[in-house]
Amino acid sequence: MKRKIITLSLILVIVTLVSNVYAVSKCKVDLKTDKSEYNKNDEFTVNVNLSDIQDEKGIIAVGGTLEYDKNSLELVKMEAQGKWTKPSYNEANGKFATDRDNSYATKDETLFKITFKVKEESKKDITITLKDISASNGKEDIKTDNVSKVITIKNATVPDTKPGDNNDGNNAGNNVGNNIGNNVGNNSGNNTSNNNSIYNNKIPQAGENNTMIIFCIIILIAIATTYFIKIKIINKKSKRELTTGKHSKQSKH
Repeated sequence: MKRKIITLSLILVIVTLVSNVYAVSKCKVDLKTDKSEYNKNDEFTVNVNLSDIQDEKGIIAVGGTLEYDKNSLELVKMEAQGKWTKPSYNEANGKFATDRDNSYATKDETLFKITFKVKEESKKDITITLKDISASNGKEDIKTDNVSKVITIKNATVPDTKPGDNNDGNNAGNNVGNNIGNNVGNNSGNNTSNNNSIYNNKIPQAGENNTMIIFCIIILIAIATTYFIKIKIINKKSKRELTTGKHSKQSKH
């Protein structure tokens, strides 16, 4: 009975490890504004929101690439919200990254706010985009979909760019890599542990530790299977000896 309990315990440990390895973490990042139409020279704020968090620990860092029409909009400032730090931002390629001060986000909240000013000479329809977005739970990266917000400018003076034109300045940084932490600044995450590698200019790649975990699981499965087979053999042998002993006693009588 004791051996069966040990075997069942090993199987439960293996199942738990497998579930943890293949559990999929998710979250969503989106853009929100108070309204969709503005005038020339207006300032307006875009909220960068985090929602639909599906992760055991939560989210501790987020990064990506910001794209907007620099001929129509001027980026005034980025402001941290709640427990999130002020984003580090590389204007040359649009890379940004923000983290929390040794705590995890587990519910919907605003990461940071971006304030833009509409230039005197601007297009009518302006698209603000976040792409190559990755969140981190401190161990692995969580990829999310690109998000965009279209702003309409009343009495715009610049014709909208036709497909194929390259005059709107939206392509700055398009040739940079997808590693969101490269060149985003050296100040992001100074107060966090070294295990959360977004703070060292790189969000970790998912599956870096999975190979070792899967190898250990295979070994545990092999041990549990061998142990279970031995128990069955011992049980059969015991039953056979018990049966043989009974027959011997009956023969003597």
